[in-house]
Amino acid sequence: MTDGGTVTLNGKALAKQSNNSYVYQNVTDPLVFSGGFAWTVSGSSTVPSISYTDDRPMPTYSDYSSLPASVTRSAGLTINLSGNITGADSIWVVLISSGSNYLIKKVSGSASQCVMTASELSALNATTTGIIEVCPWNYKTEDFSSKKFYFVNEAAYTKSGISIN
Repeated sequence: MTDGGTVTLNGKALAKQSNNSYVYQNVTDPLVFSGGFAWTVSGSSTVPSISYTDDRPMPTYSDYSSLPASVTRSAGLTINLSGNITGADSIWVVLISSGSNYLIKKVSGSASQCVMTASELSALNATTTGIIEVCPWNYKTEDFSSKKFYFVNEAAYTKSGISIN
C-alpha cells in the first residue's frame, strides 16, 4: 500500500493505518452515500492529489431474506441472483465456517445464480454456526497524473448464525 496523504470521503476524514490503508470507523457519525462518493486525496510523493466524485450508485442485492438458515455441505448450495442484483459488475458469494475455513466464489454481475458444489463445500468445517455473504460490486478506473486508480463500490449482505453441517 502507498501513502496517499490525507484522505476524505464525502467530507469525512479516513484514518490511515500502519500499512497505508485508510478506514472510516465512526459509528456515531456514519458515512452517507445518497449523492455519490466524493473523494479528496492530498497526495504524497508517489500519489497525486485527487478530487473526484464517483456518481455511480452502490450495487444492491434484494433477496437477502432468502439466504439459507442452514447449509448441508453434501447437498451443495445454490444462491439465486436472477433479478436480485442491481448495479454490479461482479458478485462475491462467501461462506465461512469455524476455524477460518471459507469458500469464496466470484460470478458476473449478470449471473442468474452462484453454485457451490458439494465437493467445494467439503473443505469447510462442519460447525454449529457460520456466515454467508452476497457482495455485489462494481469498479471504474480513472487516470490522475498518468497513474491509474480504481474506484470500487461494494456492498455486503451478511447473514450470520447459519448452521453448516
